[in-house]
Amino acid sequence: MYLAKQRRLDQKYAIINDLTKAGGETIAAGDDVLTLFFWKGSRKLRAEQEAEKRKYWQQSSRAWRISSGSLAAKINANFNSQEVKNALTQLTLNRKYAGNQITNLLEDLDKFKDKVLTEARIQENANAALTLFNDLWPQLGQLTEAMVREIRDEGNPNPVSSWPW
Repeated sequence: MYLAKQRRLDQKYAIINDLTKAGGETIAAGDDVLTLFFWKGSRKLRAEQEAEKRKYWQQSSRAWRISSGSLAAKINANFNSQEVKNALTQLTLNRKYAGNQITNLLEDLDKFKDKVLTEARIQENANAALTLFNDLWPQLGQLTEAMVREIRDEGNPNPVSSWPW
């Protein structure tokens, strides 16, 4: 009985770990792309880093789309609280919006290069994307906190969270 309970607890913590890793990677990739639009350095250096940041975004965004589906299934199978389910829905939906905003922003950058869009319009879109991405970090933290609370409420030892919120 004890070993089965410990195994279940280990599985739940592994899911939390996988979630924070996948979420952190995709949010960081979005942050990297956004630095292109808030760059204070030379345009030449920004242009040199653009291809690398685009590639990292595409890879991590694809990885998130794959892992978020399997993580959602694992979370729904292992966590029962409505708080966890609501936080998961909110995070995945907002990540989708933020991801679309980044993808559109990169397309806007290409249009700017072709002189179809103005820099002011791109900056407006970049500000909107920044707001969305800044909201994802606390949402990820709220989801993991809700998951840890559920584990604790099941009578497990009181884990210590490293999240500041």
